[in-house]
Amino acid sequence: MEIKRGYHDFHDTENWLNVMAGEGKALISYKGNTVSDDIYTFELTAPNEYIHRILVLDNNVYHQKSLEYMQFLEGTGIEIAGKHGSVVFLRKKTADGPFEIYTDKESLIKYYKSMVQRYIAGLAITPILLAVLIPLILIFASGGLRVGLAASIVVGTLLTISIDAKFIRAIRRYSYLAKKLERESLVQE
Repeated sequence: MEIKRGYHDFHDTENWLNVMAGEGKALISYKGNTVSDDIYTFELTAPNEYIHRILVLDNNVYHQKSLEYMQFLEGTGIEIAGKHGSVVFLRKKTADGPFEIYTDKESLIKYYKSMVQRYIAGLAITPILLAVLIPLILIFASGGLRVGLAASIVVGTLLTISIDAKFIRAIRRYSYLAKKLERESLVQE
C-alpha cells in the first residue's frame, strides 16, 4: 500500500510511522521527492510488529562511511526500510526488544543540534526564493499577464512561507530538546 505524504519534520514522521505500525502497516520503501509529496510504501503486518526510527547521517547514504554504518545496523537485526539523501528509515521487530538509535544524552544532544542546523540551512533558501518570486509577482500584477502564471507565483510564495513556518517550529522544538538535555546533564554532574 502506498501513501503520499507532504513534508513533516523527522520527529513527526517517526511518530506517524509508529502509529502506522501499530495499525499493522510497516514501512518497506520510501521515495523522497523534492517537488511533490513523498511516497511511503507499507506492507501489512501484525499490529505493533515493528518499531520505526529515522536516522540522519552525517553524509549521504551512498558515502562509504554511511554504507558501512548501515551494514553494521543490518548485522544487529535492524532493517533498512528506505533511504534518501542522508536520511535512513529503519525498522526492527518489537519482539526483539527496545529500539533506540541515540542511547546516551551526548549523542542525542548532538542529533538535536544537527537538526537545528539542517532546518536553519533550509530557512536560508527562503530569501533566495522570495527574491525571485516577489519581483515576478509585481511584474505580472502590473502588466496584463496571464492570471494563471501570477496565481502560480503567489501560491509558490505562500507555500514557501508555509514551509518556513514548519522549519521554524522544528528549530524551536529541537533547540528546546537539546537545551533541556544539556540542563539535565549539568544537574546530574
